[in-house]
Amino acid sequence: MMKNNVRIIAPIFVLIVFFSSIDAFASPTEIYLNGRRLLYEMPAGPAPTHGFPMIMFLHGATGDAERWFSGAGYETQKAFVQMALARGYAVVAPDSRDDVAPPTPPSILNKRWHDEGETLADSLDLPFFEDILTWAGSNNVNPWQVFSMGVSSGGFMTSRNAQYFGNRLAGAVVISAGDSRQIEWPEDGDLFNPDVYDFTSPLTFEANHPPVLVITAEEDWLIPDDVGLHYYSELTAAGVDATMYYYVAGQSPAGDHAWGPWTEGYHDDMLDWLDAHQAPEPSTVCIIVSAVLGFAAFRRIRITRR
Repeated sequence: MMKNNVRIIAPIFVLIVFFSSIDAFASPTEIYLNGRRLLYEMPAGPAPTHGFPMIMFLHGATGDAERWFSGAGYETQKAFVQMALARGYAVVAPDSRDDVAPPTPPSILNKRWHDEGETLADSLDLPFFEDILTWAGSNNVNPWQVFSMGVSSGGFMTSRNAQYFGNRLAGAVVISAGDSRQIEWPEDGDLFNPDVYDFTSPLTFEANHPPVLVITAEEDWLIPDDVGLHYYSELTAAGVDATMYYYVAGQSPAGDHAWGPWTEGYHDDMLDWLDAHQAPEPSTVCIIVSAVLGFAAFRRIRITRR
């Protein structure tokens, strides 16, 4: 279960790869789907027959979509996005709302994903991801090869996406987080309170749950590593295809919360995992039915650029 032989990439090599690759791709495009904002970027070159595979990148609390493409301090995230583009993945970075409660009174933590909502009716975010999946299927994306990947709050939301959308997702990557049912957002916003997290209660999963890659650092300073360990254990007990990368304490660079230098050694492994879990090409009947349903849903999405 534990993966100790984490490769540490020399900093100068990372800089060379990052700065040499960033010019190979255009800047991300900003659009709004029914009023909700996202940034996206397509790989260079023609799309495969059924479209590009796609990764939805979900930022953490207080974050925004730009962190995957620009801004000082997020070089490892940007480097991974460029690696994904080079592998032929379309990348989509949706932006969370900034009014999700709790905590109350309002604070910067209201800028997060609403992972508590279980249905389209009671969730502030599941309808947004429904729109993204529909939009993607009409924009050179293979609808059977869509992945959700998130860190911290984005990781908990990714687990909610996996629960709700099932095998409409090819897979989910949950980083520095766990199952969305393992966190109870406190009214005061104190995420350092251990009572916020549940890493003992049994978890159930539907039979159509997609494969999951869980990535956790033992030295995570915010989310206890037991959250990710319990999530992985419950997934495997339920028969879900699950893999875990566990970054043990005492390594250099030190383990951390969210995306950072400690994740760099996993970048190739993560992309290899995504490659290995791309769904097989669908039958002609499935393609026709999906196209008809997708067109009907697509007509209900209002797309704007600002």
